[in-house]
Amino acid sequence: MIKLLKDSKSNKVKGVLVNGKKFSVSKDLAHALSIEEGQVIKEGKRVSNEVEELKEELEVKNYYGDSPTMLVDITFDKLNRVMSRRSRVEFKKEIPEEAKESFLFLLEDFLLALNRASYKRHLDYEKSCQKILKESA
Repeated sequence: MIKLLKDSKSNKVKGVLVNGKKFSVSKDLAHALSIEEGQVIKEGKRVSNEVEELKEELEVKNYYGDSPTMLVDITFDKLNRVMSRRSRVEFKKEIPEEAKESFLFLLEDFLLALNRASYKRHLDYEKSCQKILKESA
């Protein structure tokens, strides 16, 4: 493990600590290490901000799923639960009163559509994670 040793008053690099052993460094090398440390900190903040932006984007995005009889527009919360106030179900066909016996079939169909929307969200999450890993590498 490498750690920079800094002057507590001026915050300038005075040396390096490598696996518990102290080494002194020239002024030029100390200056270069300070610049590099600053760039690493900036890059870390940039990646952190991008992660937050992607997280927020996924939290507010609606996902669509469909089945033979219905279309669902789903919004998920942070814990991947369906937010019922921001989600809707639209039947593709009118359901007559006498067809209420088929409710269980429709419920299964709804779950199929819900699972499809959930899968699309999962794919977006995976793509975002892969993008973050590629950019941070």
